[in-house]
Amino acid sequence: MRILKRTVIVLLAVVVILALGIVAARLYNNHKYPATHSAEYFKDPTNLDAYPQELDGVEITQVNDGTLHGFHLKPKDKKHPGVIVSYGGSEGAAGFDDAAMLAAEGYETLAVFMFGMEGQPAALAEVPLEQFDDVLGYIDSHTDGGPISVIGASKGAEYALNLATKYDEISALVLRAPSAYNFAGLDFSQDSKSSWTWKGQPLPFIDVRTSNGAEFVSNVLLPMITGAPIEYLPTYVSAVEEDKDRTSKLIPVQDTSPAILLIAGGDDKIWDSAGAAELIHSERPENTLVKVYPDAGHIFSGNGVLSTPKLRMRVGGTEESNAAAAKDSQEAILDFLSQHLS
Repeated sequence: MRILKRTVIVLLAVVVILALGIVAARLYNNHKYPATHSAEYFKDPTNLDAYPQELDGVEITQVNDGTLHGFHLKPKDKKHPGVIVSYGGSEGAAGFDDAAMLAAEGYETLAVFMFGMEGQPAALAEVPLEQFDDVLGYIDSHTDGGPISVIGASKGAEYALNLATKYDEISALVLRAPSAYNFAGLDFSQDSKSSWTWKGQPLPFIDVRTSNGAEFVSNVLLPMITGAPIEYLPTYVSAVEEDKDRTSKLIPVQDTSPAILLIAGGDDKIWDSAGAAELIHSERPENTLVKVYPDAGHIFSGNGVLSTPKLRMRVGGTEESNAAAAKDSQEAILDFLSQHLS
Protein backbone atom coordinates (compact mmCIF):
# COMPACT_ATOMS: atom_id res chain seq x y z
CA MET A 1 0.00 0.00 0.00
CA ARG A 2 2.85 2.36 0.87
CA ILE A 3 4.53 1.60 -2.47
CA LEU A 4 1.29 2.41 -4.30
CA LYS A 5 0.95 5.70 -2.42
CA ARG A 6 4.53 6.65 -3.22
CA THR A 7 4.01 5.77 -6.88
CA VAL A 8 0.88 7.94 -7.03
CA ILE A 9 2.66 10.82 -5.30
CA VAL A 10 5.59 10.59 -7.73
CA LEU A 11 3.26 10.50 -10.73
CA LEU A 12 1.31 13.50 -9.44
CA ALA A 13 4.57 15.38 -8.86
CA VAL A 14 5.69 14.63 -12.42
CA VAL A 15 2.34 15.82 -13.80
CA VAL A 16 2.52 19.03 -11.74
CA ILE A 17 6.10 19.69 -12.84
CA LEU A 18 5.18 19.11 -16.51
CA ALA A 19 2.13 21.34 -16.20
CA LEU A 20 4.16 24.11 -14.57
CA GLY A 21 6.81 23.71 -17.27
CA ILE A 22 4.21 24.06 -20.02
CA VAL A 23 2.67 27.12 -18.33
CA ALA A 24 6.12 28.70 -17.96
CA ALA A 25 6.98 27.94 -21.59
CA ARG A 26 3.70 29.42 -22.82
CA LEU A 27 4.20 32.57 -20.73
CA TYR A 28 7.72 32.95 -22.13
CA ASN A 29 6.61 32.43 -25.71
CA ASN A 30 3.64 34.78 -25.27
CA HIS A 31 6.11 37.46 -24.21
CA LYS A 32 8.69 36.68 -26.88
CA TYR A 33 6.21 36.39 -29.76
CA PRO A 34 3.41 38.94 -29.28
CA ALA A 35 0.46 38.74 -31.68
CA THR A 36 1.16 40.37 -35.04
CA HIS A 37 -0.99 40.71 -38.14
CA SER A 38 0.02 41.70 -41.63
CA ALA A 39 -3.52 43.04 -42.01
CA GLU A 40 -6.26 43.85 -39.51
CA TYR A 41 -8.80 41.69 -41.33
CA PHE A 42 -6.76 38.55 -40.62
CA LYS A 43 -8.42 38.58 -37.17
CA ASP A 44 -11.80 37.94 -38.85
CA PRO A 45 -10.99 37.05 -42.48
CA THR A 46 -14.55 36.27 -43.66
CA ASN A 47 -16.01 39.56 -42.38
CA LEU A 48 -16.21 41.78 -45.46
CA ASP A 49 -16.68 44.89 -43.32
CA ALA A 50 -13.27 44.30 -41.70
CA TYR A 51 -11.53 45.02 -45.01
CA PRO A 52 -10.63 48.54 -46.21
CA GLN A 53 -13.65 50.19 -47.75
CA GLU A 54 -11.80 53.09 -49.37
CA LEU A 55 -8.68 53.37 -51.52
CA ASP A 56 -7.51 56.57 -53.22
CA GLY A 57 -8.44 56.54 -56.86
CA VAL A 58 -10.22 53.17 -56.64
CA GLU A 59 -13.90 52.29 -56.36
CA ILE A 60 -14.38 49.30 -54.03
CA THR A 61 -17.57 47.23 -54.24
CA GLN A 62 -18.47 44.20 -52.12
CA VAL A 63 -19.44 41.23 -54.27
CA ASN A 64 -21.76 38.36 -53.30
CA ASP A 65 -22.78 36.55 -56.48
CA GLY A 66 -23.36 32.78 -56.28
CA THR A 67 -20.16 31.23 -54.96
CA LEU A 68 -18.25 34.43 -55.74
CA HIS A 69 -17.62 36.48 -52.61
CA GLY A 70 -15.11 39.28 -52.21
CA PHE A 71 -14.39 42.72 -53.63
CA HIS A 72 -14.36 44.42 -57.01
CA LEU A 73 -11.66 47.10 -57.15
CA LYS A 74 -12.05 49.38 -60.15
CA PRO A 75 -9.53 52.19 -60.71
CA LYS A 76 -11.07 55.51 -61.65
CA ASP A 77 -8.25 55.78 -64.17
CA LYS A 78 -7.91 52.25 -65.53
CA LYS A 79 -4.54 51.98 -67.30
CA HIS A 80 -4.41 48.32 -68.30
CA PRO A 81 -6.75 45.93 -70.13
CA GLY A 82 -8.60 43.01 -68.59
CA VAL A 83 -9.19 41.89 -65.01
CA ILE A 84 -6.90 40.32 -62.39
CA VAL A 85 -8.40 37.83 -59.90
CA SER A 86 -6.56 37.60 -56.57
CA TYR A 87 -6.75 34.74 -54.04
CA GLY A 88 -5.39 34.64 -50.50
CA GLY A 89 -4.03 31.67 -48.58
CA SER A 90 -5.00 29.19 -45.90
CA GLU A 91 -5.88 31.97 -43.45
CA GLY A 92 -9.21 32.23 -45.28
CA ALA A 93 -8.93 35.86 -46.36
CA ALA A 94 -9.73 37.26 -49.78
CA GLY A 95 -6.64 38.19 -51.80
CA PHE A 96 -7.08 41.85 -50.88
CA ASP A 97 -3.50 43.07 -50.49
CA ASP A 98 -2.40 42.12 -54.00
CA ALA A 99 -5.72 43.29 -55.46
CA ALA A 100 -5.33 46.69 -53.78
CA MET A 101 -1.68 47.05 -54.84
CA LEU A 102 -2.55 46.30 -58.45
CA ALA A 103 -5.66 48.49 -58.43
CA ALA A 104 -3.51 51.40 -57.27
CA GLU A 105 -1.39 50.77 -60.38
CA GLY A 106 -4.43 51.04 -62.66
CA TYR A 107 -5.46 47.36 -62.92
CA GLU A 108 -9.08 46.32 -62.44
CA THR A 109 -9.07 43.52 -59.86
CA LEU A 110 -11.22 41.09 -57.93
CA ALA A 111 -10.19 39.99 -54.41
CA VAL A 112 -11.87 36.62 -53.97
CA PHE A 113 -12.50 34.07 -51.19
CA MET A 114 -11.91 30.35 -51.83
CA PHE A 115 -13.83 29.00 -48.82
CA GLY A 116 -15.66 29.99 -45.67
CA MET A 117 -18.41 32.04 -47.33
CA GLU A 118 -22.02 31.25 -48.21
CA GLY A 119 -22.26 28.49 -50.80
CA GLN A 120 -18.60 27.55 -50.29
CA PRO A 121 -16.97 24.80 -48.19
CA ALA A 122 -16.68 25.88 -44.56
CA ALA A 123 -13.01 24.84 -44.39
CA LEU A 124 -10.18 24.55 -46.89
CA ALA A 125 -11.08 21.03 -48.01
CA GLU A 126 -12.65 19.83 -51.25
CA VAL A 127 -12.97 23.35 -52.63
CA PRO A 128 -14.52 23.10 -56.13
CA LEU A 129 -12.48 24.54 -58.96
CA GLU A 130 -15.84 25.27 -60.63
CA GLN A 131 -16.31 28.24 -58.33
CA PHE A 132 -14.31 30.03 -61.00
CA ASP A 133 -17.36 29.76 -63.28
CA ASP A 134 -19.08 32.40 -61.15
CA VAL A 135 -15.97 34.58 -61.34
CA LEU A 136 -16.04 34.37 -65.13
CA GLY A 137 -19.76 35.12 -65.17
CA TYR A 138 -19.25 38.20 -63.03
CA ILE A 139 -16.39 39.44 -65.19
CA ASP A 140 -18.55 38.98 -68.29
CA SER A 141 -21.46 40.98 -66.87
CA HIS A 142 -19.71 43.64 -64.75
CA THR A 143 -16.50 44.54 -66.62
CA ASP A 144 -15.32 45.48 -70.10
CA GLY A 145 -13.72 42.06 -70.53
CA GLY A 146 -10.22 41.61 -71.87
CA PRO A 147 -7.48 39.22 -70.71
CA ILE A 148 -8.02 37.47 -67.38
CA SER A 149 -5.09 36.96 -65.02
CA VAL A 150 -4.95 35.20 -61.66
CA ILE A 151 -2.64 35.88 -58.73
CA GLY A 152 -2.53 33.57 -55.72
CA ALA A 153 -0.49 33.19 -52.55
CA SER A 154 0.43 29.89 -50.86
CA LYS A 155 -2.71 27.68 -50.92
CA GLY A 156 -4.21 30.33 -53.20
CA ALA A 157 -1.31 29.70 -55.59
CA GLU A 158 -2.02 25.97 -55.46
CA TYR A 159 -5.66 26.73 -56.31
CA ALA A 160 -4.74 29.18 -59.08
CA LEU A 161 -2.38 26.73 -60.79
CA ASN A 162 -5.11 24.10 -60.77
CA LEU A 163 -7.54 26.62 -62.29
CA ALA A 164 -5.12 27.19 -65.17
CA THR A 165 -5.24 23.45 -65.98
CA LYS A 166 -9.02 23.69 -66.50
CA TYR A 167 -9.74 27.22 -67.74
CA ASP A 168 -8.22 28.44 -71.00
CA GLU A 169 -9.61 31.90 -70.26
CA ILE A 170 -6.65 32.54 -67.93
CA SER A 171 -3.88 34.30 -69.84
CA ALA A 172 -1.36 35.02 -67.06
CA LEU A 173 -0.57 33.56 -63.63
CA VAL A 174 1.36 35.07 -60.72
CA LEU A 175 2.05 32.48 -58.03
CA ARG A 176 3.50 33.55 -54.68
CA ALA A 177 5.01 30.79 -52.48
CA PRO A 178 3.64 28.15 -54.87
CA SER A 179 3.13 24.41 -54.57
CA ALA A 180 3.88 21.97 -57.37
CA TYR A 181 1.75 19.28 -55.71
CA ASN A 182 -1.84 19.04 -54.55
CA PHE A 183 -1.83 18.58 -50.78
CA ALA A 184 -4.49 17.48 -48.33
CA GLY A 185 -7.09 20.00 -47.23
CA LEU A 186 -6.76 21.76 -43.89
CA ASP A 187 -9.92 20.50 -42.20
CA PHE A 188 -8.40 18.37 -39.44
CA SER A 189 -11.76 17.64 -37.81
CA GLN A 190 -12.19 14.66 -40.13
CA ASP A 191 -10.26 12.18 -42.27
CA SER A 192 -7.85 13.64 -44.79
CA LYS A 193 -9.48 15.02 -47.91
CA SER A 194 -8.12 16.68 -51.01
CA SER A 195 -7.94 20.46 -50.98
CA TRP A 196 -9.73 20.63 -54.35
CA THR A 197 -12.38 18.93 -56.45
CA TRP A 198 -13.26 19.01 -60.15
CA LYS A 199 -16.70 17.93 -61.37
CA GLY A 200 -17.40 16.46 -57.96
CA GLN A 201 -14.25 14.34 -57.84
CA PRO A 202 -11.36 15.03 -55.44
CA LEU A 203 -8.02 15.75 -57.07
CA PRO A 204 -5.23 13.29 -56.13
CA PHE A 205 -3.32 14.67 -53.13
CA ILE A 206 -0.38 14.14 -50.83
CA ASP A 207 -1.57 13.47 -47.28
CA VAL A 208 0.51 15.44 -44.76
CA ARG A 209 -0.60 13.01 -42.06
CA THR A 210 1.67 10.39 -43.62
CA SER A 211 4.76 12.45 -42.81
CA ASN A 212 7.48 11.27 -40.43
CA GLY A 213 6.00 11.04 -36.92
CA ALA A 214 9.09 12.34 -35.14
CA GLU A 215 9.19 15.39 -37.42
CA PHE A 216 5.53 16.12 -36.67
CA VAL A 217 5.97 15.80 -32.91
CA SER A 218 9.09 17.98 -32.70
CA ASN A 219 8.08 20.67 -35.20
CA VAL A 220 4.29 20.83 -34.78
CA LEU A 221 2.91 19.07 -31.71
CA LEU A 222 5.41 20.23 -29.06
CA PRO A 223 5.40 23.87 -30.28
CA MET A 224 1.56 23.82 -30.19
CA ILE A 225 1.65 22.64 -26.56
CA THR A 226 4.27 25.15 -25.42
CA GLY A 227 3.09 28.10 -27.52
CA ALA A 228 6.31 28.17 -29.56
CA PRO A 229 6.29 28.84 -33.31
CA ILE A 230 5.29 25.83 -35.41
CA GLU A 231 7.45 24.96 -38.40
CA TYR A 232 5.47 23.11 -41.07
CA LEU A 233 8.28 22.74 -43.62
CA PRO A 234 9.68 19.40 -42.34
CA THR A 235 6.17 17.91 -42.28
CA TYR A 236 5.46 18.86 -45.90
CA VAL A 237 8.89 17.75 -47.10
CA SER A 238 8.55 14.44 -45.27
CA ALA A 239 5.03 13.86 -46.64
CA VAL A 240 6.30 14.28 -50.21
CA GLU A 241 9.25 11.95 -49.60
CA GLU A 242 7.02 9.29 -47.97
CA ASP A 243 4.52 9.27 -50.86
CA LYS A 244 5.78 6.69 -53.38
CA ASP A 245 3.08 7.77 -55.84
CA ARG A 246 3.83 11.48 -55.52
CA THR A 247 4.21 12.09 -59.25
CA SER A 248 0.48 11.41 -59.68
CA LYS A 249 -0.20 14.24 -57.23
CA LEU A 250 1.74 16.83 -59.23
CA ILE A 251 -0.44 19.62 -60.60
CA PRO A 252 -0.42 18.93 -64.37
CA VAL A 253 1.23 22.19 -65.34
CA GLN A 254 1.95 20.81 -68.82
CA ASP A 255 -1.79 21.25 -69.44
CA THR A 256 -1.59 25.01 -68.89
CA SER A 257 -1.13 27.74 -71.48
CA PRO A 258 -0.79 31.09 -69.62
CA ALA A 259 2.43 32.93 -68.95
CA ILE A 260 3.56 32.13 -65.40
CA LEU A 261 5.56 34.13 -62.87
CA LEU A 262 6.70 32.10 -59.83
CA ILE A 263 7.86 33.95 -56.71
CA ALA A 264 9.34 32.17 -53.69
CA GLY A 265 11.59 32.61 -50.67
CA GLY A 266 14.53 30.29 -50.18
CA ASP A 267 14.02 30.42 -46.39
CA ASP A 268 10.32 29.52 -46.56
CA LYS A 269 9.47 27.63 -43.34
CA ILE A 270 5.90 26.70 -44.31
CA TRP A 271 6.68 24.52 -47.33
CA ASP A 272 9.37 24.24 -49.99
CA SER A 273 8.02 26.93 -52.31
CA ALA A 274 11.44 27.57 -53.88
CA GLY A 275 11.80 23.89 -54.78
CA ALA A 276 8.21 23.87 -56.03
CA ALA A 277 8.87 26.86 -58.27
CA GLU A 278 11.87 25.14 -59.82
CA LEU A 279 9.87 21.91 -60.26
CA ILE A 280 7.02 23.75 -61.99
CA HIS A 281 9.54 25.45 -64.26
CA SER A 282 11.15 22.12 -65.13
CA GLU A 283 7.73 20.64 -65.95
CA ARG A 284 6.84 23.59 -68.21
CA PRO A 285 9.84 25.81 -68.93
CA GLU A 286 8.28 27.67 -71.85
CA ASN A 287 6.88 31.10 -70.94
CA THR A 288 7.60 30.50 -67.23
CA LEU A 289 9.68 32.88 -65.10
CA VAL A 290 11.08 32.03 -61.65
CA LYS A 291 12.10 34.60 -59.03
CA VAL A 292 13.61 33.05 -55.87
CA TYR A 293 14.85 35.24 -53.02
CA PRO A 294 17.29 33.03 -51.08
CA ASP A 295 17.03 34.77 -47.69
CA ALA A 296 13.30 35.58 -47.72
CA GLY A 297 10.52 33.57 -46.11
CA HIS A 298 6.99 32.53 -46.97
CA ILE A 299 5.18 35.87 -46.81
CA PHE A 300 7.87 38.52 -47.46
CA SER A 301 7.06 40.47 -44.31
CA GLY A 302 7.96 40.41 -40.63
CA ASN A 303 10.87 38.88 -38.75
CA GLY A 304 10.27 35.24 -39.65
CA VAL A 305 7.52 34.44 -37.14
CA LEU A 306 3.83 35.11 -37.71
CA SER A 307 1.87 35.26 -34.44
CA THR A 308 -1.89 35.26 -34.11
CA PRO A 309 -4.07 34.86 -30.99
CA LYS A 310 -4.53 31.18 -31.89
CA LEU A 311 -1.25 30.12 -33.49
CA ARG A 312 2.39 30.97 -34.03
CA MET A 313 4.17 29.88 -37.18
CA ARG A 314 7.73 30.09 -38.42
CA VAL A 315 7.43 31.63 -41.87
CA GLY A 316 11.10 32.40 -42.46
CA GLY A 317 13.28 35.29 -43.49
CA THR A 318 14.35 38.42 -41.62
CA GLU A 319 12.88 41.91 -41.51
CA GLU A 320 15.54 43.11 -43.95
CA SER A 321 15.45 40.18 -46.39
CA ASN A 322 11.65 40.02 -46.47
CA ALA A 323 11.31 43.78 -47.03
CA ALA A 324 13.83 43.66 -49.89
CA ALA A 325 12.04 40.67 -51.47
CA ALA A 326 8.67 42.38 -51.14
CA LYS A 327 9.91 45.48 -52.94
CA ASP A 328 11.69 43.63 -55.73
CA SER A 329 8.91 41.08 -56.26
CA GLN A 330 6.30 43.83 -56.56
CA GLU A 331 8.36 45.40 -59.34
CA ALA A 332 8.72 41.96 -60.96
CA ILE A 333 4.94 41.44 -60.86
CA LEU A 334 4.24 44.82 -62.44
CA ASP A 335 6.85 44.22 -65.17
CA PHE A 336 5.46 40.75 -65.86
CA LEU A 337 1.85 41.92 -66.11
CA SER A 338 2.77 44.93 -68.19
CA GLN A 339 4.60 42.69 -70.64
CA HIS A 340 1.88 40.06 -70.95
CA LEU A 341 -1.21 42.28 -70.76
CA SER A 342 -0.07 45.08 -73.05
